[in-house]
Amino acid sequence: MKSPHAARVLDRRSFYAYLFLMVFFISCEEIPSLSFQYDELLLKGQITNPKEEISSMTLYNDKLILLPENLNGYMFWIPLDEIENSIITMDTLMPRMNFFRTNPYDKLIYGFDGFEAIVIHHDNVYITIEVKDKRGKKFHMSSFLIWGRINSESMEVIIPSSNILRLNPPTQVYNQTFEGMSYHDDKLIIMYEVNGVNMRDKVWQYIVDVNALHDDELMIELEKMMFPNIEYRVTDMTSVIDNKFWVTNYYWPGDKKMLQIEDSIGVERLLEFEILGKVAIRTNHKPINIPLSKKSRNWEGVVRYKDGFLISTDKFPKMILGYIR
Repeated sequence: MKSPHAARVLDRRSFYAYLFLMVFFISCEEIPSLSFQYDELLLKGQITNPKEEISSMTLYNDKLILLPENLNGYMFWIPLDEIENSIITMDTLMPRMNFFRTNPYDKLIYGFDGFEAIVIHHDNVYITIEVKDKRGKKFHMSSFLIWGRINSESMEVIIPSSNILRLNPPTQVYNQTFEGMSYHDDKLIIMYEVNGVNMRDKVWQYIVDVNALHDDELMIELEKMMFPNIEYRVTDMTSVIDNKFWVTNYYWPGDKKMLQIEDSIGVERLLEFEILGKVAIRTNHKPINIPLSKKSRNWEGVVRYKDGFLISTDKFPKMILGYIR
């Protein structure tokens, strides 16, 4: 039988062992995300029409560019100083429209379904196209990368007819292709939409050397960046700063069959990644979870803005431009 003194020594040792383990496990947890606030910015004009279906956003000089999914012959843009004023005063924003001149892809590409992602670097514009090619009773998904120039004064975007590159998706999932894109070290990172464990065994994203896109003497090669399994849909990505970027990660429970998951609660969040050579990994920052509303919001666009983000939906439940800070 242990003496009372021995029992106290054991209790003290157990306490310190327990305390050590608690500190160890806490230190191994993800770094909590900073507290944030979500605000919806008010919009008016043509952009509020659900048929516009904003599919991606990017920053250009001092403007926010919003890309409609449909081949309408224009994009939208908003000066950043007007956005800042709206954040302070809650004044309603009226986006401008600029010419977007391209080939009639809806006539040239069978199954053309719309534009998905956009990046502008200097005056060079890069956009992905989604193709939904019906073959018998099934649809075959494919994609293209197109590129051109933007005029800094008129804001007109022109895509030459010869600037087009096919992007074969890594797997066949209805209505899913390349939804996100970012510029990093003279390369485009082009993000596929579904990357869950039941959808893809070895996950990768395309890398394209932009120098080859603009030099006819260079051969365009599609490289690959290894990527972790991420559940739900990845619908856009931010610019890369210090080798890190964020993506919009969205889940509507109605997609559970398509995504082969059983989750019954929606997800609307941002996730951070870090690039290590030709590999991207999740950082230890916790997700930024956007407070859920009664109706799922299909977040399709995200850009960095000051110490936060601007985010946008397509048309579900309506066109929304939000600010996370």
